[in-house]
Amino acid sequence: MSLIPSVEEILEKDIFELLDIDGASDERKQQLIQTMVTTVEARVVNRVAELLSDTEADEFKRVAEAGDPQKLADFLVETEIDLPRIVSEEATKHRIEVVQLIKLAENQP
Repeated sequence: MSLIPSVEEILEKDIFELLDIDGASDERKQQLIQTMVTTVEARVVNRVAELLSDTEADEFKRVAEAGDPQKLADFLVETEIDLPRIVSEEATKHRIEVVQLIKLAENQP
């Protein structure tokens, strides 16, 4: 493997193996996953908000806070937001960034 893995390698390999922490405790791995999930969720919300008008953004916030998954799904369909695509794009981008940053940091003198 080169100093910084290719995008294909990052997407194909286990994240823990890429970060050389596959032997870490389950607790440490879960912490890393939770941090990544939190970051991706924030990015997804920001992306969705960018696609909505102010009125739609207010409605999105109200529906999301109500905690009804079906109403939220209906809202996203009505506003033509492709949430699975956005989640996939943001998760992929974050995974690539994390691995590349870690590898760059490891190779600094």
